[in-house]
Amino acid sequence: KGSEPLHVMMNPVDSMVTVVNNGFKNLDNLMIKASAYDMEGKEYFYSQVFNTIGPSSVRKFFPLNSFLKTLDKKEGVFVSLQILNEDKKVLSDNLYWLAGKDGEYTGLQKMKATPLIVTATQKSKGKVEVTLTNDKGNPIAFFNRVALINSTTGKRILPAFYSDNYISILPGENKTVTVEFSGDEKNAIEVYGWNVESKRIEIK
Repeated sequence: KGSEPLHVMMNPVDSMVTVVNNGFKNLDNLMIKASAYDMEGKEYFYSQVFNTIGPSSVRKFFPLNSFLKTLDKKEGVFVSLQILNEDKKVLSDNLYWLAGKDGEYTGLQKMKATPLIVTATQKSKGKVEVTLTNDKGNPIAFFNRVALINSTTGKRILPAFYSDNYISILPGENKTVTVEFSGDEKNAIEVYGWNVESKRIEIK
């Protein structure tokens, strides 16, 4: 994911939010959005700015240190970064989980289970779209793995290629993962995460 053409990231040393444009075009009217979430899923909005980034370049935007210090990081927080275009379509996103004041990740151990909604649709032969939805009011559905499996044996189908994986879903957000594979087996999708119980989804 770090090698995607347009990428937003945070330097953990100084909390500087930076955008990398590996493409060859100037990109205008980008919205850079930064938020934090506690372990219960409550959002603490920080900032969003419209800006431009040139081709083959790296641009620093703003540090988050002062903002993070205003939060009670007793048990840690998540930091969500997004780049959106003028139509509010997400072009790049990134999620960081930060330790609490004691340097430990106690909050992760206490996260409540999130009832993630998962659907799987056969788009064409050898191509499945998996949509993961997390309703508003839930905690973040953290670090979910999507796997294509044989419906009969439960074994993974290999090789299979995923557009993304080990993904986290914010409250009120949905993400779609495309899975491409070969073969005609009767397949299903299995999804499980840090605070999401393992579930098997039949492909429709």
